[in-house]
Amino acid sequence: MDDSKTELKSVAATPGQRKRADELVALAYKEFEGSLPDGSDLMPGEIKMLRAAAMGELVNLASEPGDETDLEWRVPMRGGPFYEPMKAWGAHRHVRGLVVRWVCASKRAQGLVDPLGVAIEGALVVGKIDLTGANVPFRIILFQCAIPLSITLRHASLEGLYCNGSVVAGIGADGVKIAGDVKLNSGFVSHGEVRLVGAMIGGNLSCSDGVFNNTAGRALN
Repeated sequence: MDDSKTELKSVAATPGQRKRADELVALAYKEFEGSLPDGSDLMPGEIKMLRAAAMGELVNLASEPGDETDLEWRVPMRGGPFYEPMKAWGAHRHVRGLVVRWVCASKRAQGLVDPLGVAIEGALVVGKIDLTGANVPFRIILFQCAIPLSITLRHASLEGLYCNGSVVAGIGADGVKIAGDVKLNSGFVSHGEVRLVGAMIGGNLSCSDGVFNNTAGRALN
């Protein structure tokens, strides 16, 4: 049984963590000013993600009545259209890949993130997560998330990558250096190649109960 969530149980945030959360969100508002189609700056889920990252918490964005909270939404995607089941996910669950990249790769943002790292559950990631060449000094944790476009980690370095139960379009991670564990397990599904050529993983690579599909070639390389 995977114990990833057990190790991520949080304690009450300290005043210092709450202050850093305010600072990180304020910094993000400046970075993404007017970046949404309606002229606003950040999505509600992005604000929650940022605050949690500063306070050392895992945030679950599948928090409203009717939100999916189990693995059943993955089943039709094993043999059907990849994006179709996520169209019903509310905007409160959306997080842009470019915001994930910013909080992971920006030096100013990194300094405000707790050592736990960026940890979200139940999110729909809009756009690619592209961390090519980035030096990320913490873990990236994506539990039961839907990522219709790829995760790119080519020649990046990070402390760990947890994608337990998530569905992705593929992972490109040639030459990545990961100090800790890589977890592609507990219902993880990939609909494209998971490529780890030349990767250096200091911990364990866990693919237990993972499903790897790629109609165009190798599923796991």
